[in-house]
Amino acid sequence: MPDGVTPAERHARAGVRARRWSSRKRKRAAAAAVEFRLVSYNLLARQYTTQLGRALYRVGPHRLEWSSRAKTLRCELEMLSGDVVCAQEYEEKAWRGNEALLGDEYARAALCERSGEARGEKRAEKREGCAIFIRRGAFTCETTEKLKFDDYGLGDNAACVVTLRHRARDGFRLVVANAHLLFNPKRGDAKVGQVRVLLATVARIRQDIVDRGLMAHCVICGDFNFSPNSALYHFFSNGRLDLSEVNRRELSGTLVDVLDDRNVGDDQVTQSASQSATQKRGTDVEQVKNLMRLTPGGFTVHHAFEAELSSAYVAVAGGEPAFTTCHNKFCGTNDYIWYTSNLEPTRVLQSPSLDDVLRYGKLPSVRYASDHVSIGADFRIG
Repeated sequence: MPDGVTPAERHARAGVRARRWSSRKRKRAAAAAVEFRLVSYNLLARQYTTQLGRALYRVGPHRLEWSSRAKTLRCELEMLSGDVVCAQEYEEKAWRGNEALLGDEYARAALCERSGEARGEKRAEKREGCAIFIRRGAFTCETTEKLKFDDYGLGDNAACVVTLRHRARDGFRLVVANAHLLFNPKRGDAKVGQVRVLLATVARIRQDIVDRGLMAHCVICGDFNFSPNSALYHFFSNGRLDLSEVNRRELSGTLVDVLDDRNVGDDQVTQSASQSATQKRGTDVEQVKNLMRLTPGGFTVHHAFEAELSSAYVAVAGGEPAFTTCHNKFCGTNDYIWYTSNLEPTRVLQSPSLDDVLRYGKLPSVRYASDHVSIGADFRIG
């Protein structure tokens, strides 16, 4: 290219420019207000494009080629310019040296990889996980905690949590959690456990900060693998779940094979999560109880942030994105940014046009190099 921009970078720039930021009416900011941008992105680990291939990705082989995808991903994140960047399916060995995900202005604050073990067998190929990067000029990292859910018997998934200090303000701390929960749509029981462990960890870290006499703000983001109308979404938001009224196979609201036709419109995406599979409805409460070791309170389970969490997208745009992932088995919203009430979200990054994505056979595409699209939010602390 004459200007030194590769085709992959040119496509990434076009993809970012095609998206819009939704804003809410902002109150006049105090002189000492601090603002920051958080971006979350499931990068689609290169190992899965090889393992799953055409079964999951109905796209040309060139769209799955790593060297091109890496350039597009890196360029997209550079353009989004987050102060905090949370990546899921991050493979350290794929982003070394000159192929680093982000430039020198960023520091990696945390990385927690999956254990690589499942069903008692070593699975070294699953060396991907959750990573958090921070802009050096905005934040410094005080604490890091890795969270492997298989330590709790809840599946081979990972999360990480960091405590950040803003360089311009020393009177508060920002706790950021980045999680990638279990994919299996039928294992809603395990996801309930993962949510509770994740939020209990964040709550403990927050309490440690409060005990030091500081104010603590929390942002929890990632790929949660449940849909906006699901019982798990409402559990995350409200903090309570009555196990006697749910089926563990339907907790996630994320169904496979919901979009088999390429000619699908936006309205069908919003309906897809509510479509019923042919499976028989009922309750699998006993299996949930066995896994959760039923806590005090009967059939109702709680998490540590009951009634404290809000969605940045709902607060700013009135609803979650139209979709955050679109591949051969599912098209809908699985990625979220949650925050505690003492933060103020001011802008969120909307999804690209679904029609444009479907025109080229779902994701990954030339503009969006993962089977997910990035999400982002601007926050203000008064």
